[in-house]
Amino acid sequence: MRLSILTEGLSFVQRLQLSLMKRLIGHEIGPIAMQSYRPNFFGRAYNDCVAEALRKTEFWTKAEAELLGAFVSKQNQCSYCSGAHKAIAVRGMPDEVVDAALNDWQTAPLREQLKRTLGFLQKLTETPGEISAADVAPLRDARVNDQGIREAVYICFVFCTINRLADAFEFEQPTESSYRRMGFTLYNLGYDMAVLPG
Repeated sequence: MRLSILTEGLSFVQRLQLSLMKRLIGHEIGPIAMQSYRPNFFGRAYNDCVAEALRKTEFWTKAEAELLGAFVSKQNQCSYCSGAHKAIAVRGMPDEVVDAALNDWQTAPLREQLKRTLGFLQKLTETPGEISAADVAPLRDARVNDQGIREAVYICFVFCTINRLADAFEFEQPTESSYRRMGFTLYNLGYDMAVLPG
């Protein structure tokens, strides 16, 4: 259901900023509207999680972190988030590698650490209650350290949250051109402006 509060509940200044962003990117940016409405209740805290998960990783590169997010979103069948974060990931990885990872991680031309982590995240996303220490063992065998495992789980948490909100609030689906512009902007500028003042 599309909630009118995501536009009507914003201040004039916030609506103006969103309008300018829409002109720049080419479509409405649902996550920014959602996070800017009552930001002290949800938006700022959640956006801090996003920025930490996707821009402060030590084990994964920026593009790999974005790929992990796009992958989790695809498992959750969230086309908005999988498309958006695929568009960001391809700024730091070849398009064909990102496509291969999202279509079939088992045959994708990825380093073994990333490939095994995608397999782990698939199970964590689809059947989290079945995760056990045995599921982590292949990651450790591939030399994914504790930091890398924690970061991957954190990315999974962030995206399992926003995927449900994107679908519930019916975020506007971007065009391919809009995805490219959004990918360029977020890859280079990050997530600092995802909660609008005003």
